Amino acid sequence: MASSDSELNRGSTTAYSTLVQSEILDNITSSRYGVSWSHSEMVIYPNIICYFGNDKLVVFDRDGQNVALYENFCDVQRRSMSIRSLSTFIPVDSCSTALDGNRFVVVSSPNKSFLTIFSSENPGELKEDGKLNVKGGCHGLDFIDGKLYVCFKDPPKISILDMNTGFIHNIENEPKGNQLFTAPSHIAVDICSNKEVIYVSDEASWGLRRLTKIDTQGNILSSFLSLTAEEPKQVMAVGDGSVLFVLDGIRLMSERCQEVVKLLDETHAGSFTCMCYSKQRHMLFLRLDNTTQIVVYKLT
Repeated sequence: MASSDSELNRGSTTAYSTLVQSEILDNITSSRYGVSWSHSEMVIYPNIICYFGNDKLVVFDRDGQNVALYENFCDVQRRSMSIRSLSTFIPVDSCSTALDGNRFVVVSSPNKSFLTIFSSENPGELKEDGKLNVKGGCHGLDFIDGKLYVCFKDPPKISILDMNTGFIHNIENEPKGNQLFTAPSHIAVDICSNKEVIYVSDEASWGLRRLTKIDTQGNILSSFLSLTAEEPKQVMAVGDGSVLFVLDGIRLMSERCQEVVKLLDETHAGSFTCMCYSKQRHMLFLRLDNTTQIVVYKLT
């Protein structure tokens, strides 16, 4: 069932194999974009990036309250950017995912027990739409077909919230009763063969790092093990059954959790502080450590 990075059969099911850099967003400032602001220049140091709605990109500053909102991002002629100050404080160790329409949700903090929903219905608008209370500190999250998937480290589990009915389904063990996770930190959800599947980035036992693919009943479908000392990081569904897995760079993994190709190496690009991926646009937004830069890639 499991494959490792020492004995690896290369996957070949994905339609993608290359990351092509398309542009760099650098030194995001209010003065550069002609935004009315009380300071002469407000620099955004990206901490959370989320692509949402029809064509919007939101970038949270590391101070937790300032945010840059891009609209019509992919249309260079119509693109606009505004900077807003939020009443809600968003800590450095937070993450986000796009919801339906013009909404997205942010983990308020792994140490807090609620999520914050934001919306942007009108041009230049960004407002808090409410909070979702959760039991325990949550980490990674993803959204698909009206369901919000959230992972928890203590106790280790995946919670599935139906945003329409409010019903919550928890996944903690395999159907046979064996514990599934050790300390899951990030998840990605996709649809394979008309069924929802979950990819979980986890710290396995004995110092192993693991990417596990499960169904909504907790059955393990495939997995990938690594001996690297790096903590497992983000996993993002590409949309064709494959995923982007951040572990010593960015790896493209097939739907069988086999490595197809290493798309980006940290030894050449530096460390990745935060990122997001748009399945609709096949675009990866990546912030390099110790910079204000967001590098935009196209997956082809």
